[in-house]
Formats: sequence, C-alpha cells, structure tokens
Amino acid sequence: MRTVRLSRVLPGTQIVIAVVLTAWGNRVPGPRYDTLWVSTMGLICEGINAPAVPLGILGVLINRSGPTIPSIYGFGAWDLFFLTGVVLLWFLVGRAVDHRKSRASPQRMPISRAGLNLVLMTYGAFIFSLALTMFRNPWILNNRVGTLTEGVLFAVWSLVLILVGTVNIGVYIRAKLLDPRSAK
Repeated sequence: MRTVRLSRVLPGTQIVIAVVLTAWGNRVPGPRYDTLWVSTMGLICEGINAPAVPLGILGVLINRSGPTIPSIYGFGAWDLFFLTGVVLLWFLVGRAVDHRKSRASPQRMPISRAGLNLVLMTYGAFIFSLALTMFRNPWILNNRVGTLTEGVLFAVWSLVLILVGTVNIGVYIRAKLLDPRSAK
C-alpha cells in the first residue's frame, strides 16, 4: 500500500483554500474609508498561513521599489508573493511531518539542524510580536473582528513554531544525557 506524502498533499490543498479565501476577501466591498481596510476572509487566510505573511510584505516592498508587478487574475504583488509563501510553508510542514514519522531518536544534531531550530524559535517570537500588535491595536485594519481573529491565529502559529524548535532541541539534549556512550 502506498503512503500519502503530506509534502505533496498539503501544499495543493492549502493553495486552493488560500486562493479561494484571498479571492473572496478581495471581492468583498469594504467601507468607504480613506485608510487601509482588509476583509475578514483575507485576514483569516493570512492567519491560517501566518508564517507566509512576511513574504507578502516582501512582494509589496519589491513592487514599490522597482518595476510594478502586474496583477494576474486580480491577484496583486502581495497576493502572488503570499501565495508562493503558502505553497512553501505547507510543503515544509508536510515534509517535517513525513520525516518525523520515519525518524528515530536523534543521537546527534548537526549544527545546521540546531541552527534551524533556533531560527524556528526566533521566527515564532517574531510572529508572536505581530500577534501582540494585533491584540493591542485591533482597529489597525479597520476590521476589529478580522484583526483579532488573525491575531489569535498568529499566536497559535507562534506557539507551534516555538514549541517545535524547543522540543527538537530538548529531545536531542535528553538523548545525549541518557546515552551511556556520551559520558566518556
């Protein structure tokens, strides 16, 4: 029997969900404010895919500093970079889950893996700071319910990233402490 590879299934599933939510959010008519407004569906999509949001910000910065990136099927630079980040995010999540199933207890952790876990924990702290900003200022996008919902989803993602990095390092340290060969 063939096993399902989540690194192939999750990106396809999540990109469909993200495209639907983003397109839906882009078509919702907002109030006629002279300031930024983002729909609740758009904010929920960003919250579900919180680690991909900085890639969307990068798209906006590149679009402002260089030649304008054209809109494709109604998706602007933010959306295109964000959706690319969604595919990358869920590929990495699926790959991590696929490898976790087949991995035995680690007896050694290369510097690159330890560094990756520290990056995960730091990125989790960054995402948490964004969540705190949303909790402190829920009217920042003129959509209080959407901003608070996005803040909760960002907080969940931040805790997951911090916990994954901490647990991976903790498992390695525990294996080292319990290994009789490491006492030599």
